[in-house]
Amino acid sequence: MDVKSQVKPQRSAVPVTDNSSAVLVREQSIPQKKSRVSAVIFNLFWGALYVAWGALANSVILPFGARPFGIALLCSADRRVFWLYLGLCLSAWQSKERALLLGIYTAILLVRLLTRFTIDAPWSKAERKQLHEKTLREVYPLLFCEHLALRVCIACVGALTIGLWHLFEGGFLYYDLYGALLTILLSSVSILLLCGFFTRREVGIYRYMSGWLTLCAIVVFALEGWHLYGISLSIFGAMFVTLYATRHHGIVLGTLTGTIIGLVISIELAPLFAFAALASGLFFSLSRFLGVASAFAVAAAWGGYVKGIGILDGILTGLLSAAILFSVCDRLFGAKPSDEGEADSVEGTAMLPPCIPLSGAAIDSIRLDDTHHTVKELCESFSSLSDALFSLSRRMQSPTAADLRQICDTTFDSSCVSCSERPICWGECYHDTCAHIGSLCALLHRQGRADLGELPAELRERCRRLPDILDEINHRAALHQKQILQNDRTEIFAMDYRALSTLLAAAMVRQERTYAIDTALTDSLCQAFNESALAIREVAVWGERRKTVTVIAHTREALLQNLDTITETLNRVCPFPITDGRLSEHGEAVMEFAEAERLSTLCAQRNVCAEHEGNYCGDTADRFYTADGRFCALISDGMGSGREAALTSDICGIFLKKMILSGNSCDASLEMLNGFLRNRGSSSLNECSATIDLMSLDLLHGKASFYKCGAAPTYVFRDGNLFKIRSHTVPLGIIQEPDTRKLDLAVSAGDIIIMVSDGVTQSKEECPWLFDLLRSQGEGASPDRLADLIVKYAKGEGCSDDISVLVIKIVEQ
Repeated sequence: MDVKSQVKPQRSAVPVTDNSSAVLVREQSIPQKKSRVSAVIFNLFWGALYVAWGALANSVILPFGARPFGIALLCSADRRVFWLYLGLCLSAWQSKERALLLGIYTAILLVRLLTRFTIDAPWSKAERKQLHEKTLREVYPLLFCEHLALRVCIACVGALTIGLWHLFEGGFLYYDLYGALLTILLSSVSILLLCGFFTRREVGIYRYMSGWLTLCAIVVFALEGWHLYGISLSIFGAMFVTLYATRHHGIVLGTLTGTIIGLVISIELAPLFAFAALASGLFFSLSRFLGVASAFAVAAAWGGYVKGIGILDGILTGLLSAAILFSVCDRLFGAKPSDEGEADSVEGTAMLPPCIPLSGAAIDSIRLDDTHHTVKELCESFSSLSDALFSLSRRMQSPTAADLRQICDTTFDSSCVSCSERPICWGECYHDTCAHIGSLCALLHRQGRADLGELPAELRERCRRLPDILDEINHRAALHQKQILQNDRTEIFAMDYRALSTLLAAAMVRQERTYAIDTALTDSLCQAFNESALAIREVAVWGERRKTVTVIAHTREALLQNLDTITETLNRVCPFPITDGRLSEHGEAVMEFAEAERLSTLCAQRNVCAEHEGNYCGDTADRFYTADGRFCALISDGMGSGREAALTSDICGIFLKKMILSGNSCDASLEMLNGFLRNRGSSSLNECSATIDLMSLDLLHGKASFYKCGAAPTYVFRDGNLFKIRSHTVPLGIIQEPDTRKLDLAVSAGDIIIMVSDGVTQSKEECPWLFDLLRSQGEGASPDRLADLIVKYAKGEGCSDDISVLVIKIVEQ
């Protein structure tokens, strides 16, 4: 049979007949009609969005009455400019300065067109003659593409015009002058940032993201205070934008977006959106639902921590509605493969070689590398943000020159209104008086207050009321600075960011060390198993502080049958004791052996409330074991008395226990606790602080670390001798850096460690009766008996404070 006869001829898509042309036209007209409708809907959607951006930008009024963002948007855009102009006009029509704003926006639009046709014309002389032959579609893309410097100049002229109008209308006040300068400065800076987002040209990711972040910040700032059915629109917008940036641009840019937009809303809410981006970015790779749900959970938790019951005032609903709407939009409008792409892939499978799945080990390796890189960038970002917030806090803790000038002007105006010398000071000598007030403001800004002898002699001689005026100015400046210090929580959030950066960096280092392979010991075990002729396929020893041995056999039966021989070989080759084998979750023929603990503890704990405190005990004692072979014990003593002291000590105990059990180091946990206490104390009139006595005992290697923050001494009884561990430190929550003293001590079986609160020692350096008690009981006494005797003797010494005792006896495992 002829091979050609087996091939069926393909049916023509359009038969060549007289009617075929009509069929072809009909089949092509339908997609064209659909494409035109889609284009119209697309343009209307973006046009409405530009109108909304323009209206919101015009509604933003900064201090001194500055309106820079409407001018900035109108001058930075080179597409859909008329839509922006429409939004600005609609918003300006609702304001009190209707005529002024409409005139300025119209003038800027016309000047941009005139500039494009004259100074920065895109056409040559020959093209200008043929300009009337061009269609509007060909001309419009060239209208608003003038040079960036020209746009900035146009914006400055418009801002200056508004400022001069306010100066003439307001009577040449400094308030209006500052507003004009602020409008000129911010409009220029905003144009430079926004151009990366509104331009038609190809720009880098950093210019685009700077424009994107600036636009989002303007919109969120404009929506501040707006509520819709109990939903805070600013919180809704910030959360939605943060999720969008994290989903489409990665976890780093998402975290940066959330942080910047959060700072626009409130400094204390900035970590809310940063943590939401971090949480969603880590889980978006698994599923959309997990990413959005984790972001909402973290944001709601931080909002509740910062705002308390105030989270119900639009914040929680805003977060929830943004999460729900983003999930729906991302599902409906997310990137999907087109039919054409699918057809191409199906058609190409017959020509390309078959694709084989990537191994799971390779995917895990890629995931770990990406996670390592991402966490490293986050550590650097949080560390840089912490430095920036510390710098900002130092600048915010002193009044600005504008605030001091306003205080001086207000005080002089109220004092000079009835003075007989007013025509001279504010008439004939107006410029000299303004210069003297300026020097007074500079003096206040430099040293915080001004003395009468430091003022010009001319002003002292002319103004008889100057001493009273100066006292009033110093008083108002001091009150203003006090209010700034009370409301400034930037430093606290800077400490939180730094602590978070430390935690992430420590987690990275800990993960690297935990999974580091001991190649020498692994080779020794491989040689031993080969000599024993066991059916072991692979073996590895990994871990830095606590070693873990992973043994992989060919079959599960071979592993279980030779378990005794495997254990004997491990005990012979490994220089550390081995625990019983445990089947791993990574496979049926995989078993793990961990390094066994050499030491164990017997512990007794006693807590006794002071008689005059009722049911509230200001001390908290606790002890617990960690998964990496440590025993921790702590005593927290809340400063003060009653309910507040009890609450503070309980919070400290729970905080440290949860942090340490989560794998964090004691130093990082104490640093975060110090920031938390300072944050809690800054919101009340009373100081919130606590002493911390923390011990971390390494049961693998016999090393104890003692962390002391204003705590009473710790005693170690060994071989009939009593050793005292003490440090002169202050409690947590008082100063910026935690005053923590770390002391290391090698311990062995038979040692007895006694941790007490200051109710036992009564804040004395020496406690001789404790040594006599321990020596009389000897090392054979049980921890329970020693704890009871210590409490009894402390009460006999006349103790009136809360008593907490922890007695830890170290024994061999």
